[in-house]
Amino acid sequence: MTFQAKIFISIFIVALVFAASSCKKKEGCCDPQAKNYDASAEKDDGSCEYVQGCTDSKAINFSSDAVKDDGTCQYAADQFIGTWNVEDSIQDVFVPHVFHHRQYVLEIERSALDPDSIKITNLANVSSEVSVLAGVLGNQFTISQNWGTAPAGHIHDHFFLFTRSTGTVTLDTLEFTFQYAEKVGDIINGKGRAVRTF
Repeated sequence: MTFQAKIFISIFIVALVFAASSCKKKEGCCDPQAKNYDASAEKDDGSCEYVQGCTDSKAINFSSDAVKDDGTCQYAADQFIGTWNVEDSIQDVFVPHVFHHRQYVLEIERSALDPDSIKITNLANVSSEVSVLAGVLGNQFTISQNWGTAPAGHIHDHFFLFTRSTGTVTLDTLEFTFQYAEKVGDIINGKGRAVRTF
């Protein structure tokens, strides 16, 4: 091979390498929502990293910076969920200034319809099969007017109308007042204190 041919081949190889390297796109994270977004990257290399957290604006730990939900969302209703041992006093139907003291258990779970609501079963010890929905704001629940419901065909189905019932939770203690009307027309008032058992 002649000297000129060697020079020509060398120049050709250098030009080929230069052309190949100049056509190569810069790799990096191309997603502007990622925390390591690279504006100069032309090809995404799968290295994007995102701020993770709770992305549900209804949650009490909502993070406006979070791009990917990490399953840690917490709702105001969560602080009420559990089984509660209750001691309450309830007004006598026939002698209004007399109150009776009772002990019972009630269950609270998050409403399947709304994360800002709870379902309370056996409020005021009316029946372990009667439940009522309550709205939650902060550490308080409120029932302005709501029928206590039971499974269809149950003797207590739509039997109790709860009105002006409220409660406040502090850690594992629940203080509440209740008022409900029975279909026969009696209005029952009471108040109670409960301790969560789990």
